[in-house]
Amino acid sequence: MFEHLSQRHPNSVTISEGTEATQLTFSRSDQPGATFTVHWTIDISNIGKVTPKVQLVTKATRQLLKMDTHGVFARLPKRFEEKVNSHGARQATELLMIASSLNAFTKITV
Repeated sequence: MFEHLSQRHPNSVTISEGTEATQLTFSRSDQPGATFTVHWTIDISNIGKVTPKVQLVTKATRQLLKMDTHGVFARLPKRFEEKVNSHGARQATELLMIASSLNAFTKITV
């Protein structure tokens, strides 16, 4: 999944773990204080059922959380999960990056 994003945004996304990467972390350089990490894993049950799991973890400074009077950061992981369910993992991750002003991001690691 992350390889697709690195191809689509070659100046912003670097995959340090190769195609086996399990997480993508990015933060804004012009507005420090928030970090977004997308975790991607695949569960395989003992009967062979494959279930992808994609989760978003957000971190924000106290100052940023004080400014977040509408609770956006608290709701973001759930909203991301809804987007994964309706649009798929790749598109949900890309939508998050775009909504978070990807062009302003300089630190993206996988």
